[in-house]
Parts: sequence; C-alpha cells; structure tokens
Amino acid sequence: MTGVAKGAALDELFQANLGDIINPMIKENDTPLYLHIPKAGGTAVIDYYRCLGLVTSENLYISEGRSHIMLETHSVEGIHQAKDLEIVQRGLADVIFTPLLPAAMEMFDSNHQARVFALFRHPIDREVSLYYYRQIADWEGDGVYAPELANTPIETYFEQLKDRTDNFLISLLLNK
Repeated sequence: MTGVAKGAALDELFQANLGDIINPMIKENDTPLYLHIPKAGGTAVIDYYRCLGLVTSENLYISEGRSHIMLETHSVEGIHQAKDLEIVQRGLADVIFTPLLPAAMEMFDSNHQARVFALFRHPIDREVSLYYYRQIADWEGDGVYAPELANTPIETYFEQLKDRTDNFLISLLLNK
C-alpha cells in the first residue's frame, strides 16, 4: 500500500467502512473513531478515555512473537501498520484516534465499521490557541514551533493569515 485512496476509491471506502449515523444500531464489531482536529480539545478526549481504562490507539502496544510494537495512528505510515496488524478486526483498541480520516478508513471494512465523532472549536479560538501554543511547543517539529511569535503581536499574526486559503478541516476531508 503506497498511498491513500482518492476520488471515487475514497468515496467507496467511506460508503463501505463508515457506520451509518442515521441508523442508531451500532454493531458489536463497530469501533469509535475520534477525528482529532488540532487545538479543539483532542488531548482532553484522549485523557478522558484513558481515565476510563479504555484501550486507545494512543496507548496500544502489540506483541507479535518477539516483536513489540507501539502503535500510533497520527501518520499514514502508522495507519498502514495498524491496518496490516488488523487492530480493528481483532478488536485491539476500544477507540481509534487520528487526524487523518481518509487514511483511517482503510483500517476498517464493511463488517468492522468506523463510528466517527469529533469535537469542533470556533476557528478564531483555534487560531488564537495555536498562536500561543506555537510560541512554547519546542517539542514539536519544524513548521509548528515558532518562538519568534512571542515578539509578534497577535493582530500582526492574524493579518498575515488573512490571505491564507487553506482550511485544515476541508483539506482533511478532501484528502489534500
């Protein structure tokens, strides 16, 4: 598997692998999938499920013979690994967490569907939070950590964003 489905193939994945929200009957084999939108409360949701003692894709360690795998579903590579290990079909996680909905659909099948849920935050609140987070997030990679923002007034930061045409949620849903 080299990429993530697009176009008609992605539509087919969603049709087959996504539980119908109109039908409230949740099948025993369905797995909740939390669509993790950055800066929208996802860490609190992860912590909540951990407190309940549920196994999430955030804290899933798999032993296969002599191999020990710490799974992560925040990258396409991690999702492909989860698919190869059949974590959904084997019922190894109570909840899957990922920001990559199109890629994550590949972990599921028509007998083991995803039941997607998410928290949304007002876009301006999200950007304000991101502005402050980027100033201190030295554990993040390039493109996120920006300590120079501490010297940039928030008004200037938003002025620089006004011509930006990307939208995280639209890009995520369209797999772009």
